[in-house]
Amino acid sequence: MAGFILPFFATLGVFYLVLKNLKSKRWGGIILGVPVIIFITIFHLSFPGFLLPKDFWSLSLGIIILLIGGIWDDVKNISWKKQLLFQSVAAVLAVFVGDTINHMRLPGGTVVFFPPFFSAILAYCWIVLVIEALNWLDGVDGLSGSVSFITLLVLAALGLTTIVNQPSTTLICVIVAGALLGFLVFNFPPAMIHLGSAGIWILGFLIAVISIYSGGKVATTAIVLGVPIIDFVYVSIERLIAGKPPVFGGDRLHLHERLFDQGWSPTKITLTISFFSLMLGIGALLSQTRGKFYLIMSLAVFFLFFALVLPRKVKRLQKK
Repeated sequence: MAGFILPFFATLGVFYLVLKNLKSKRWGGIILGVPVIIFITIFHLSFPGFLLPKDFWSLSLGIIILLIGGIWDDVKNISWKKQLLFQSVAAVLAVFVGDTINHMRLPGGTVVFFPPFFSAILAYCWIVLVIEALNWLDGVDGLSGSVSFITLLVLAALGLTTIVNQPSTTLICVIVAGALLGFLVFNFPPAMIHLGSAGIWILGFLIAVISIYSGGKVATTAIVLGVPIIDFVYVSIERLIAGKPPVFGGDRLHLHERLFDQGWSPTKITLTISFFSLMLGIGALLSQTRGKFYLIMSLAVFFLFFALVLPRKVKRLQKK
């Protein structure tokens, strides 16, 4: 309980200091990142075995790297290549210390093990994918933070199950969730503060790396983050088909942008997508490998219907 309450109040305190002295709405990375680093360090020093030394240093240095790069982007709006460079350095650091995805369980129960090089590449792509999926989701107040909060709670619950049994990763999730909840108090629509690139990158990095600590967490995380991940893939493909680089926006293809253009309020969008993420998370916790596969397929079909068919119907009705 202390791992949740203390970061929560620490975030409130950092929020007050940052807002009072910096007078900016885009310093979410500092407000979120500083309490997370402090309490991960405190628990690491206070409870031997809380984290392996390699994981402690990779998490801490990764957060610092993303905090620096994210703040630079928030202030100067750096190019996507420089953004990817900072994200890649943090991801490679995690992979370098051994946080890789070395196997996958198929729906039939068969476990497929990957060669070391492919495991490293897969982990790198997973970390960058989660960071960017949350980054692209951050177009509505409170949306990325709310979905991330739900994901952290699901991962925390998964860590307590007898199958996974990783109380240390549960505690990390609780620490980050507590700090994030303190931030969401001021980030929910209408937002007084925004996560900014730094805050989003840190959240995506932590969620992705924590999920790698146990193979089953990657599948569960992919399901809870199903909406932003499928949105990321769908928008990237549609931009490529249109002959545009997938990293550039300006076309309002994202799901939350489509909903906003149809008259949905930021609060309604945030609550609806968060509700779907929560239901997916509960379903993932209650499902085995085959059930998780069906959840992902069902989500993909539903998303394609909602993203492709519904907007067209709305446009036809407007023309009439």
